[in-house]
Amino acid sequence: MARNIGIAGLFAMVCGASATLVAAPAAASTGHIFHLAQVGTADRPLVVAASDRGIVFIGADNKVFRAFHHDRRARPGSTQSWFWIDDIDGDKRDEFVGAGSPSFVVDDNADPMWGITGGCDQFFVGDFTDSNATVEMFCRQGNKMQVWSFDGTKVFEWAGTGYSFGECYADDYDSDRKMEVACDFTSKKKHMFFDPDAEADAKFVEREGEAPESEMKQGVDEAGQAGRVNGSEPIEALGGDLTVRQADGAVVIERNTTMVGTINLPGPIFSAVAADLNGDGKSELYLGGADNVFVVDSEGKLIATVASNPDRARRQARVTVKSATANGLTVSDRDQVKATVEQGSAPIMKCYSDNMGRDQFTRVGDMLFEVTVNKQGKAVEAVKRHSSLANRDLETCVGNAIKKIGFSASTADKGTVNLRLEFYFVDAL
Repeated sequence: MARNIGIAGLFAMVCGASATLVAAPAAASTGHIFHLAQVGTADRPLVVAASDRGIVFIGADNKVFRAFHHDRRARPGSTQSWFWIDDIDGDKRDEFVGAGSPSFVVDDNADPMWGITGGCDQFFVGDFTDSNATVEMFCRQGNKMQVWSFDGTKVFEWAGTGYSFGECYADDYDSDRKMEVACDFTSKKKHMFFDPDAEADAKFVEREGEAPESEMKQGVDEAGQAGRVNGSEPIEALGGDLTVRQADGAVVIERNTTMVGTINLPGPIFSAVAADLNGDGKSELYLGGADNVFVVDSEGKLIATVASNPDRARRQARVTVKSATANGLTVSDRDQVKATVEQGSAPIMKCYSDNMGRDQFTRVGDMLFEVTVNKQGKAVEAVKRHSSLANRDLETCVGNAIKKIGFSASTADKGTVNLRLEFYFVDAL
C-alpha cells in the first residue's frame, strides 16, 4: 500500500488511541490537498485526497468516484486536529474520520459508515469504553458530550447547563488503557473530567484547576510545527522509484536522481503519492494542489487533472433490483416480476436520493422486503426483513414506495413477492 508522502501530511500519534492526526490548514478554507494516499480494495483501488473542504476518492479512470464535503469548525485557539486516519472498526484497514460540520466516518473503500449532520465543535478518536480492537469517537457540541461506537451507536451522552467551557483535551489520564476527556472552564479555575467507562456516579466530575496537559494536545502542536501547507518551501516525495520536488515554480520529477521531466502547474503542490490503480505495473504520481489533483505517468507526462473540490460534487443515486421472486401470483416468472419492479422503481430511487440530500453519509447496502399482494395485484403490505443501511426513515419510505408498484393478481387470497434491492451512489465533479 502506498503511503502519504507530502510534508503537509505529517502524523502525530494519539496516546491510547493509535489514531493518526493529520496537520491541516488553520486559516480559512483553501482547498489545499494536504493528504494523498492509495486506499480501497483489489476490486476498487482508489486514491483519497483530503483538504479542508472534505475528502474526494479518485478511481482508476482518474475521475472522481465519491466526494464528501464538510466545513472545518474548530473553537478559536483550538489545537486539536480535525482529521483522523485510523482503523476504528478493527478490520486492519484505515477509515477516515473528520470533525467539523458535518462530522463523519468513511471507510477506505469510500463507503460512508455514518455521520453527525449537526457536526462537532471538537472530536476525538480513541478507546473510550473498552480495550478491544475497535475505537470510539467523542463528539463535543457546545456543552453536550457524546461517545459513538464505530458503527454509529451512541454509548455515552452528557448535556450540562450553566457551564461555560473552553477547550477540551483527550488522553489516557489514569493509565487504564482507555481515553478520558478534560474540558477547561473558560475561567480556567476548574475543569470537567469525563470518563465514559467509569461507574455512573464517576462518568463526569468537576475538578479544581486547569485541565491537565495531554499527549493529544502536544502531538497536534508538534505536527503543527512541522506540517506547513502554504507551499513556501520545496517538498520531496518518494514513491516507487520516482521522486518529485517543487522548485522555482515548477515540479521536477526524477527517477533514481535522473530527471524524468519538469511540469509547470498553476500553483504549488502540498502532497504527493505514487499509486498503480489501473494495474499496469507502472505507478502514476498523484500531486495535490489547490482543489485539483494532478496525475503524472511514469515518464513524467501530465495525463489528467482531477477537480477535487467536494463542495461541487453532484451525487447520483442508484438502486438495483438484485432479485425478485413471486409465489401465488398469476405471473410469477422471475424475469417478469423483476422487470415489473424495475419499471416502478422511480419512487424508491427518490427515497434514496432525498435522504442523501439531507444526509450525505447515508449508507450504501441492500434491503430485503417481503411484499403481500392481493387479488387485484395491489401490494397491501411491504415488510422489511433485512437492511444494511441502518436508516429507519429511508426504510419506511422504501416500503411505502414498493406498495405503489402494481403486480399481477394473486391466485388465492394473497400472494407474496420477495425483493432484494441494492442501494449505492457515485459522485461527479
